[in-house]
Amino acid sequence: MTVKREIAKDVEREELKRLLRVLRALGGLSRRELAKITGLPLGLITRFEQGETFPNQQDLETIARAVRVSADLVSEEIPAVLRAWQDGDDKGEGVASLRELDQASREIANEVARVLARVGSILALYAFSEEKEPRPGVPEHLDQDRREAQDLRARLGLVEARHWVTVVQTAPEFQNWALCELICEESTRAVADSVGRALQLANLAVRIAELAGGEPVWRAGLQSYAWAFVGNVRRVWGNLQGAERAFQKSIELWRIGGEAAGHVLDRAWLLSLESSLRREQRRFGEALTLLDQALAIDCGRRQVSLMLTRSAICEQMGDPEGALGVLQRLSTIVEGEADPRLLFVHRFNLGAALCHLGRAEEAREVVEQVKELALEQDNRIDLVRVGWLEGKLALRLGDSQKAISLLRQVRRDFLAADLTHDADLVTAELSGLLVETGRRPR
Repeated sequence: MTVKREIAKDVEREELKRLLRVLRALGGLSRRELAKITGLPLGLITRFEQGETFPNQQDLETIARAVRVSADLVSEEIPAVLRAWQDGDDKGEGVASLRELDQASREIANEVARVLARVGSILALYAFSEEKEPRPGVPEHLDQDRREAQDLRARLGLVEARHWVTVVQTAPEFQNWALCELICEESTRAVADSVGRALQLANLAVRIAELAGGEPVWRAGLQSYAWAFVGNVRRVWGNLQGAERAFQKSIELWRIGGEAAGHVLDRAWLLSLESSLRREQRRFGEALTLLDQALAIDCGRRQVSLMLTRSAICEQMGDPEGALGVLQRLSTIVEGEADPRLLFVHRFNLGAALCHLGRAEEAREVVEQVKELALEQDNRIDLVRVGWLEGKLALRLGDSQKAISLLRQVRRDFLAADLTHDADLVTAELSGLLVETGRRPR
């Protein structure tokens, strides 16, 4: 059976209507809540459920991820549920009996990200097949391209960094989409050690994206991806206006090329990066909405990273209890992550939350772990941030003299690293502490 923009004729309209309502009910969501999580218009979801229009494949996948549907639920239970389902109104009549019916499998449903990554498409779970239409200019051999990108990056590393742009502009083999993707990822790691180097990498990725092959629509999507990483580095640097401009450019380009690029590049990561900017701008509602959208479409690759971002938003909103709750749920999961910096960020955020809650003795042990992880990874800026955390801990332990000394050193180190925004935050913290202790700033 073929599925293109609409579900095949054989699938009855009424069955699809019920199916969509079942999916929403499994998540215990109202239409409005589902619209918020998925980013789909509320009116569109209503039209889906009323049978006025059919969802395309991407919309179905988004809804399924949002409500955390598992392979077992879709392939075994949903057909039975459909037969038993009695239409109720949008207030949720009938939902309680549905929950009772599938209670035994709800734990499996929490594995949605991994399940959807394996099956590739929610439609495949419905036992349909899709006739794939060619997408002009979109890469076909993704794994091969990414392997070649590793080799290209190694070759680029033999050249001085100041000549990288020249190499990319003159050697066509370096005008490679997968190299752009790889350089973007490298820029996020570099911000922990050198923001200047991270910005150089992100700007290089933009140039590669501009020169890469393929149709204009695909290149627009690739450029959108690269500009988001430029925005991320600018955010870390404290240049929030520059970060905003970069993200606006990324958003505009995604409107042009997102449909093509979204099949290859990690849209959830872009949403997470933008969420971090909104957090720094103290636009917390937008930050959380973006994060929910990222979690809804993530295929399991960034779940820990996304939840760490949520903990940071809670902390900055003045909700250390909320941050602690997120971090405690992640404690065992993060241990198995391949990226060691995720463990560092988890422990750092945990230490900060405990300090803010006044649980200094618990925080002391965590801060020691953070320090060991920072020394192992040897990222210069991370080590400065550890000093900042040690200063917060010293203050909570009642050693204001040590706290002042640590914060003064952290301020000097941030200024030396040209992180003036972070230096200003430390200055404000230090000034308040000096006023409390009756000491003069210097």
